[in-house]
Amino acid sequence: VDVTTGKSLETGKILQDSLKATKILQNLGIKKGDIISIISENSLTYCIPELAAFYMGVTVQLLNPLYSTGELKHALAISKPKLIICSQLSVKNVRQTLQELNFEDKRIVLFEGTSENCSNIASFKDLLHNTDFIDPEFFNPETFDGSEQGALILMSSGTTGLSKGVLITHENIRAAFDHMLSEEYTGLKKSDVTVFILPFFHIFGVLVQIHSISVGFRLVLLRNFQPNMFLESVQNYKPRLLFLVPPILVFLAKSPLVNYYDITSVKDIIVGGAPIASQLHVDATERMPNLSIRQLYGLTEIGGAATSTRKNKIKIGSAGVLIPHMSAKVWDSDLKKAVRPLKVGELCFKGPAVMKGYVGSESDTNLCMDEEGFFHTGDLGFFDEDGYFYIVDRIKELIKYKGYQVSPAELEALILTHPSVKDCGVIGIPDEKAGEAPLAYVVKQSDTDVTEHDIINYVAERISAGKHLHGGVRFIDEIPKTASGKILHRKLLEVFNVSL
Repeated sequence: VDVTTGKSLETGKILQDSLKATKILQNLGIKKGDIISIISENSLTYCIPELAAFYMGVTVQLLNPLYSTGELKHALAISKPKLIICSQLSVKNVRQTLQELNFEDKRIVLFEGTSENCSNIASFKDLLHNTDFIDPEFFNPETFDGSEQGALILMSSGTTGLSKGVLITHENIRAAFDHMLSEEYTGLKKSDVTVFILPFFHIFGVLVQIHSISVGFRLVLLRNFQPNMFLESVQNYKPRLLFLVPPILVFLAKSPLVNYYDITSVKDIIVGGAPIASQLHVDATERMPNLSIRQLYGLTEIGGAATSTRKNKIKIGSAGVLIPHMSAKVWDSDLKKAVRPLKVGELCFKGPAVMKGYVGSESDTNLCMDEEGFFHTGDLGFFDEDGYFYIVDRIKELIKYKGYQVSPAELEALILTHPSVKDCGVIGIPDEKAGEAPLAYVVKQSDTDVTEHDIINYVAERISAGKHLHGGVRFIDEIPKTASGKILHRKLLEVFNVSL
């Protein structure tokens, strides 16, 4: 169900249209082994060309429709797609980017409608309407090795640099579903419904999309996060489970708007995309006491989730235990060995859901995969004696203050507990005496008069001296984040550098 349009699409219609879409792709010259790109916000028809490509052995790159031309240029240069299917929101940037890349020979198809930027561009909706019905009983999908054939190219989060094209195979997707279909993790059935805000171009989003089609539960789509529309949809459709990213959990824990809606149908929230602080978990639970909040940890490169929290087995602050068929080690780069429980190191994972590699960059793939087949995440964490995992921070984002290693995530979690703070991000800035000093960028709650010194003192009263905000506090309108809710610390550093 698309909340914006009020229209819906049943699984039978999805099957019919996706089979017809194979004929459309074939008529556009697409064949097994090719790559196409989909650049669109969430919509009912998003899955149609995606599924058609799967049947044909065609790899689909899913991209953010809000990418700048620079970001789009980088992503399309990686995949070199033969066809681009895009929405009206992205078509102008797509055309400009193709010109800059000298890719004018690439075909563009618009999902639906027309635009001043769309002269001579076919409408996918019209092509579907004009394509004859294909009987599923007589349709023969392509045969291929699922462990080798790419299903998806998804862009990595790019929190510390340029994003990379992550190749996810059909076998990777199948392995990821061993976790998602399990009763102790999600247990979604055909009779269930969930209100869904996560973008389909994100690993978490596309897996839930495919999960919905496979099982048949109702997916209520919002194209972007609008607080009142989100709460109204939850009130009207009454889901028992929600998939969220941390910024929306912060909203549910702090926003006064929540008091005006009945969201008591929700009994379970699964949070992914970025770690959530223990205090946020506590605050959200206090406000919604009949709610179970479960955290998972994963990356695009490891097929979505590496760890997840099982029903009724929650440890606050933990991202859960290893999902089925996933192995892990915590690696000490100084000692060059895996460490025991409760010791912090780099989180490394191995399993059938781990990516095939980075598209067009064997060197980057080799850098993050070791000789034992473990993917090195670049995230610091540890596990306890019960096998529960805890995320500390990104290795590259640790702030070195007078020899101390200061975690931005720890400071961000503390600052978010201040009642006048809506959001925040912490970076290390150059300091002549200390090397680096923590600087907090803060978004105020509306109608508050909190000052820089208020927040500096608030932190100083609650944490050791080496972790104080020695770089100060600056107020900002918005914290830059990825679609999954991860803070783009490098963007905050750019903001700081521009201010010098």
